[in-house]
Amino acid sequence: MDYWCGVSVCNSDLILKLPSSYATEVFSGNSVLSGGQIQRIALARAVFRKPKLIVLDEPNSNLDPEGDAALTNAISSLREQGSTLVVMAHRPSAIAAVNYVLMLQDGKQMEFGPKEEVLRKFTKPVEGTGKKQKIRVLHANE
Repeated sequence: MDYWCGVSVCNSDLILKLPSSYATEVFSGNSVLSGGQIQRIALARAVFRKPKLIVLDEPNSNLDPEGDAALTNAISSLREQGSTLVVMAHRPSAIAAVNYVLMLQDGKQMEFGPKEEVLRKFTKPVEGTGKKQKIRVLHANE
């Protein structure tokens, strides 16, 4: 993945509009940037150097739907370029573009395998919502 692909994948027009662009300092409590902007800058920086291994810890915790879509595109593009990604997440949208899922509970492996197979074992439709069927994660004792 080259620089321009990274810019495109991260949908980073907003980053380019910042006074220091990609060199913008990011830190907790930065009143200039939102949490989502900080995450997008971090993702763009990670993508820039064509890494072989990327570890993303709650990469979408502060992202809006547009940022979530950019994250999914970035994960897909990085995988296509040969990068290996480890994504730790609570929000299901973060794992939209992954192949395998490892589910942990209390630090112990509950399940590992292809994403669809694992999620099928631990999710079920929520009834009575009046909307499109939603999914909720089952706990091991359910």
